[in-house]
Amino acid sequence: MKKIQNVFAAIKTGLLAKATCVTVNGSKRVFEVLSAFENEGLIRGFQIIDIKTNKVSIYLKYKQDMTSLLSRIKAVSVNKEKLYLKGKVLTKFYPRVNLYFIESKFGLKTLPQLQLRNKMLKTPIGGEIKYIIEINKVNPKLQELMKKKNEI
Repeated sequence: MKKIQNVFAAIKTGLLAKATCVTVNGSKRVFEVLSAFENEGLIRGFQIIDIKTNKVSIYLKYKQDMTSLLSRIKAVSVNKEKLYLKGKVLTKFYPRVNLYFIESKFGLKTLPQLQLRNKMLKTPIGGEIKYIIEINKVNPKLQELMKKKNEI
């Protein structure tokens, strides 16, 4: 968890500085997140620089006006407060502009990956929302869930 937050911090700092590349320490989880970022077109790519120390270079991506596609990266579930969603609720989510990372028994998956896997199962599997990558704004349904959680 801490390594991923360090990666997010490095990406944010690099984007603010208009850097083309940032270097971070990698792990299996970091590679999963970076692969999802690359598949969604949020970064140009990443490359392992040193296998022994797990150093990874992340190549940042900008629009033509040198602004980032990412507006905010938010860690939702932390040690004390966790947000779980049932499988039936996950099937109703249709994010257009946000990227959700959900931890389930299948590992850390993006919402579309988990929804696709749930279509193959008789009973859909839910999970814990770990991160929200905001490209424009948060999905209103998730905002309602987060507000309800804070009210309880």
